[in-house]
Amino acid sequence: MSGGARLSILAAVALVAATLSGCAAPAPVPADDTQPEATAVSDLNGEWQLTKASDADGALAVNGIPVTLVIADDSASGQAPCNSYTGEVDIEGDSVEFGTIAQTLMACTDDARTELETRYLAALEQVSGSTLAGDTLTLTGDSVTLQFTLLPKKSITR
Repeated sequence: MSGGARLSILAAVALVAATLSGCAAPAPVPADDTQPEATAVSDLNGEWQLTKASDADGALAVNGIPVTLVIADDSASGQAPCNSYTGEVDIEGDSVEFGTIAQTLMACTDDARTELETRYLAALEQVSGSTLAGDTLTLTGDSVTLQFTLLPKKSITR
């Protein structure tokens, strides 16, 4: 093979290699642990049990009082210590915002439950962000942290 032909073949191989390298997948970008993973709305759908909470006044006395949050796409509802509640929720990535919360007006004779309900519902309206780690949902806002555990789906018996 002549030197010119060999040079032409090498040039063609180099051209093909350069073209194919442009088609290769980009190198993976290392994960940045400081940025929370974006959360899809469907990831938050379900029934959540409040396990721990705090606001600007300190820890809320959950003490085993059942408080739930049910998220179904753009709506939220649940059982506060005395009343059920409902409202809208807007979830975009890790940003979560609740609209005005409406609640039933059942009498609550226990002062601890009344205080927990008042502070919990006020805290929900201050939420602006979320983190989801397995079955634990943490909602945060200015001086507010609400931590929930996902409850198992209830089976329907006939």
